[in-house]
Amino acid sequence: MRSTLFSVLLLLSASSVRAVSPAPNFDSRAFLNTAREAVSQNPMPELRGADQQVLEHVFRSYPKDRGECPESARKIAADFAAATGAETLGAVCLADGPRGFTIAVQYRAGGKLPLVSTMGRPSVSPSAGWESKQACEAALEEETARFKRNTGLTPAASYCYQEEYARKDEWTMRIDGFGTALSSPQLGGAYVFGKVLGHSRASFLAELRSGLERSGLDVSFVRYRASMAYGEIGVLYYAPERVRLESVEYAKVADAAQCAEQLDLSRAALTDANEAISYCGAMSVTGNYEVSYLFAGNARKTTSHYKKFDSYASCMADRESELEHFRGQGRSVVGALCGRTDAGWGIVFLNGK
Repeated sequence: MRSTLFSVLLLLSASSVRAVSPAPNFDSRAFLNTAREAVSQNPMPELRGADQQVLEHVFRSYPKDRGECPESARKIAADFAAATGAETLGAVCLADGPRGFTIAVQYRAGGKLPLVSTMGRPSVSPSAGWESKQACEAALEEETARFKRNTGLTPAASYCYQEEYARKDEWTMRIDGFGTALSSPQLGGAYVFGKVLGHSRASFLAELRSGLERSGLDVSFVRYRASMAYGEIGVLYYAPERVRLESVEYAKVADAAQCAEQLDLSRAALTDANEAISYCGAMSVTGNYEVSYLFAGNARKTTSHYKKFDSYASCMADRESELEHFRGQGRSVVGALCGRTDAGWGIVFLNGK
């Protein structure tokens, strides 16, 4: 059995929040009197105590179609102040790049505000949940409401952008809030090996999303990204704690009919498992067909039987009696499958909880 663990539910904390000098340096880039400067019209107040710092939060790739950079900076500063209640000193334009503006908000606090964001760091799971700018922007209102409902926080900013090395059909939605979230956005993923049988891409993702929602997750998106030898699933969901997504292969067989039979047996046995989706996958390299599962949580473990068989038919003929014998020994097993082994064919028992 090959089990691949994907607990890559990312730390969605900010790498872009940093402390700057408590004494503002008016010769620095952030305070140069240029056409791109958009600081508050009020003079910067003096520090009120040794525990206070001037801190900065940076928004990168901010959309240019929302207005000129100084105008966008003023709006971001106002929204940040309203969302956080922090003493906001203003916002400045730092860069005008091909993917959008870089805007920094400065605020005063005893320490950096805890960031809660839908923006992940690069990983094995795709963080771009939308296939076009139009699709992403059409979902902004719904996803902002989802963010507020789950986190209990007011977003300081929300917009769509593309990462530097994103594909043409990969758009990311960034929603930033600050504070302690009731339930946080979590980004996770898994690999899909081989060709998924019995599904179109759309039906596979729809069934996977439904399975994740049955597990109690509030799902923002489920995305599939194809590569040479495998596919990557990216999932953005809300939960108080991260949930491990575990991809498991339970049996390798010779053809699609055998795989369908073993898949039915496994589904009948694993009725109380935290399954997100189960399917048969056709492996182009080995020629095997695999009974595959993706779990929202820990996968159900297996125990291999010592007895070996010379054919699929002989394994299936003894499967039920061997299962009853194993149960009679006091073992907690809920089902048994037949699959290929290095020595021919063998029985794999599906363990109980």
